Amino acid sequence: MDPHSHPAPYSLAALTAHIRPFLRDLRNPEYRDALVRDQGAFGAIASAITAAFILLTILMDYAIDPVHFTDAIQLRLAEAAAVLFLAWVFWRWPGSIAARLLFITVPVFVLVTFLETLARLDGGAAYGIGGILYFFIFMPFMGRPLGLGFNLFALAVVAITPTVLHIFGFVQHLNLAVYHSYVWVAFLPFALILTLVEFLYWRLYQTRIELSRQASRDHLTGLGNRRYFFEVAPRELATADRTGHPASVLFIDIDHFKRINDKHGHDVGDRALTHVARLLQSSLRQSDLVTRHGGEEFLVWLQGTGPRDAERVANQLRARIEQQPLPDDGSGHGPIPLTVSIGIASRAAGQEKSLDVLLTRADNALSTAKQQGRNRVVVDSTPLQALRLPR
Repeated sequence: MDPHSHPAPYSLAALTAHIRPFLRDLRNPEYRDALVRDQGAFGAIASAITAAFILLTILMDYAIDPVHFTDAIQLRLAEAAAVLFLAWVFWRWPGSIAARLLFITVPVFVLVTFLETLARLDGGAAYGIGGILYFFIFMPFMGRPLGLGFNLFALAVVAITPTVLHIFGFVQHLNLAVYHSYVWVAFLPFALILTLVEFLYWRLYQTRIELSRQASRDHLTGLGNRRYFFEVAPRELATADRTGHPASVLFIDIDHFKRINDKHGHDVGDRALTHVARLLQSSLRQSDLVTRHGGEEFLVWLQGTGPRDAERVANQLRARIEQQPLPDDGSGHGPIPLTVSIGIASRAAGQEKSLDVLLTRADNALSTAKQQGRNRVVVDSTPLQALRLPR
């Protein structure tokens, strides 16, 4: 294989191709929720480590001015307490409005008190200004749960605060030229590294989504698999129960599928499965849940559909599959007729809330359809009291 036929995972071309979806997902609520879930604890721990660093700056104050460093201890304790409070909020409510507000106000408070501390030390403004840069290094780690955009915004607000204060007559002891040389020279590298970290997390997020999609999809037909059905259907059933709307499930079985495999081979059997899957998917609404249950069986969830409409839909499916046999693939066997049997169970408002009961009823109806000669639709009419409910 030509090694140059595909770009490397992190080549310039590959990175450029990812820019637009990366920027789009930054505004995606699902991505933001995943970021909060994954990075909330990280932000809390990073904030706690930052609080410990602030306490250690007492040693730096002592090194600058051994005589007056005790004048600033209370300020250092207040800074550490504020950052610890931020860590607690990140731990409990990492994506909340409170976390966002505190991620701006707490660093601003730390920066202002940091400048006041330097004012109380002889030579503090000259020798201690570098400590501010350390705090800036910690901030992007603290704000990881809040996302790239808000992190950069908060970092910029905190960085510009001393300049604004100086304009209004405060922190006059601060040498703005030195401050700017420390902070703004480092701001762009901070922003780039923060963007890179966000991009790497986004790539991990995309990989996780793809793996989840593959795990919930049937590799042959492309439909959702059994696992996917049991992830989605309970939520749909809960919605139907909450809104009082009906719901129906279709249990579909390809008739005499074993004969197709035995007579024509498993390759043709696989084509028959994909053919039926395609007909089912193209005949139903996008909101309907169509899955392969296993073997030659399919499950269809019809939200907001009562028994009469479900029976009408099932008969349309049955007729379409019968009218469109599996085409000849060139092997000379000719079109292969296909039929399906379908069992239906519906849940009306106020009826049972168990998905297992619905599936049992639909399976019973499917068995009845097979017993009656196949290629037909049967609606379950079993009284609820006659069913053995799962414990």
